[in-house]
Amino acid sequence: MRTTTLRTFVVLLLLPIAMLPTLHSYKPKLSSSKLHSTRRTFIATTAATLPTVLLLNPSPASASLFTFPPNPNVPLSNTYHVMHAGQTLLTSKQTVQTNPLFLTSSQNSLSPLGKQQSSSASTLLKKSPYPPTIIKYPTSTQTYETSYLLSQSLKLGRDRTVPEFTFMDQRGLGLWNGLNKTLISDSILYHDRTTGGEPPPSNEDGTPSDSLDNVLVRLRQLMSVLETQYSGESILLIFADGLTPGVLAAGLAGRKLEEAYIVELEEGEVWVDFNVETVKQRFGDDKRVERYNKRVEEGRVKLKELMSDERPRLTQEEMEFQEEQKVLRQEEELRNEKKEEEKRKEQEAMAMRRNIIEEEGRKRQEETERRREEVKREALKRKEEAMASRTANSATPRRTKEEEEIISNSFLGGSVVAAGGFMYQAWTNRDEIGRAEERNANSTTNTAAATTYYATKEEADEAKILKAEKDRLEKENVEMELKERERIEEETKEKEEEAERQRIKAAEEEKASEEERKRREAEDFQRQTRVEQEKVADENRVLRGTSIDPTSSAEYTDDAKPFSNGLDDQQSKSEDEVEAELEGFDAFTDFLADIINEE
Repeated sequence: MRTTTLRTFVVLLLLPIAMLPTLHSYKPKLSSSKLHSTRRTFIATTAATLPTVLLLNPSPASASLFTFPPNPNVPLSNTYHVMHAGQTLLTSKQTVQTNPLFLTSSQNSLSPLGKQQSSSASTLLKKSPYPPTIIKYPTSTQTYETSYLLSQSLKLGRDRTVPEFTFMDQRGLGLWNGLNKTLISDSILYHDRTTGGEPPPSNEDGTPSDSLDNVLVRLRQLMSVLETQYSGESILLIFADGLTPGVLAAGLAGRKLEEAYIVELEEGEVWVDFNVETVKQRFGDDKRVERYNKRVEEGRVKLKELMSDERPRLTQEEMEFQEEQKVLRQEEELRNEKKEEEKRKEQEAMAMRRNIIEEEGRKRQEETERRREEVKREALKRKEEAMASRTANSATPRRTKEEEEIISNSFLGGSVVAAGGFMYQAWTNRDEIGRAEERNANSTTNTAAATTYYATKEEADEAKILKAEKDRLEKENVEMELKERERIEEETKEKEEEAERQRIKAAEEEKASEEERKRREAEDFQRQTRVEQEKVADENRVLRGTSIDPTSSAEYTDDAKPFSNGLDDQQSKSEDEVEAELEGFDAFTDFLADIINEE
């Protein structure tokens, strides 16, 4: 292009110089004598201009329809960058919306994350060797706000941000419009792969149902206009979705249109220096191809789920409500499982305590039996010792009686031998002998009584010991029973307190769950009310022939508003207020008409 411009400049510079001889020799009336001179001048002029004309080699006209893939011998007239606009309030809720009625809705405005994505994209474009000089965007709130933020950052005037009303529209999803983004994105991918990009099922709410060929036709018209209208510019194309630039890339690379998902752009992603070479490089990226194949496998399952008659086609709000109900059910199940687990653990703990108590009682019983056996053995031993002692004591008087008999016999023998010599002495000692015998008899009686006494005392001591041991065992049993009763009472009291705490906790959880349910119902009602109000406002604007200023979104900050056309207040008004204003405006118009007619 630069060579052609240089050649044109050289021709325009040399042409007046070559025409100077003709201008100087020009005369209004030529005589016959000067005819040969004029011919020589014409020939000289022609000879001088002929090399200059031959140097001019203009490129063929490019005002024809753009072709996919483009002619490799004819380079593009402009440098292109493509971008997927930032996240919107709808896409932040995982909602896909392709109905034209919602393109200029406030719900289609940028979210805070979308604004950050636009700022990051502007930073990347500033670092490009060819920063954008023209921004082209479709007519939607999302792309308009993105283009405005980028134009402010790149310092482009409003005449350099050009809207496109048809050729950059995103693909209409028909009956699948308004569904969950996670479900629909992989489902439509597998649908296009198996059908070759056929349109999805049609809808009756005005949402178009486009095929990939429909998108490619619009993009061909777009590129034809851009290549004809501009030359040497750096053009940024902002699309409302990521698939449309992917279809454009597939067309430039000569790939199948259903492979456009390989190079599909994410929200806020910008593709700097978009041309045939970079497109082919991105199609050859192994990571992107692997991710595409994985999405195909996931799309097979999701499309089957989407097409199943058992699954109703719900709106995003209905799906959110179902998800909330599902979460509540899961929380309730978790609470029930937790209660069952606590109850099971409590029963196990009680059974364990019962086993421990039974084991302790059994051990105490065994210890009691063992002590009783020991006491019995000890008593039996003492009894045997007492009997042995009585036997030994009873043998002592017999030996004393035998000694007395021996003494008596010895005394009689001595008396005979002594004869009369000792008669007097024996008669004198008779009283003493009687007293000795009495003492011996008393000694025998006392010994027997002592033996009986000692035997009775040992038995009494044994009985006393047995009674004391029995009393001690009974006292221990009573104390154990009292302690066991107190422990059972404490456990019962603890169980009652725990049950009361669980009941209070369950009541509080039930109250919190009820409050949460009421809050969500209120939020659902407010959301539904806002949706209805926006629908009414959109219908009123359509009837009045007005457009929506995308900067009127509640998410759009004051410092980022490009201008205000007076529609900000109108969007927040109810239908009755709008009708009242229209009636007032009509009355004012009639009043002015009457004044003009009177004059």
